[in-house]
Amino acid sequence: MAEAAPRRAAGVSYEIIEGLAVVIDPEGRELVTLNEVGTLVWEHLDGERDVQALVDELWPGFDGVTRDEFERDVRAYLDELRDAGILEATEGD
Repeated sequence: MAEAAPRRAAGVSYEIIEGLAVVIDPEGRELVTLNEVGTLVWEHLDGERDVQALVDELWPGFDGVTRDEFERDVRAYLDELRDAGILEATEGD
């Protein structure tokens, strides 16, 4: 079974301000500000790529971190977004 592809949850609003994403949860009760790396990942959460493909695409832009470290960090970050109710997964192909 293919890994699910993460995507921004339905009803989530966001805006990029000075390079940082400001995200409002679907209920409009929580405001989350993402750092630069978080914003980069956030902008790629379209439900088209599973985590492996997402990491493969983004990792080359980061010096000083192994691919495994980067993947571990991305997975932890996605868990945080899921816990905040602003991320959902789609079925992978």
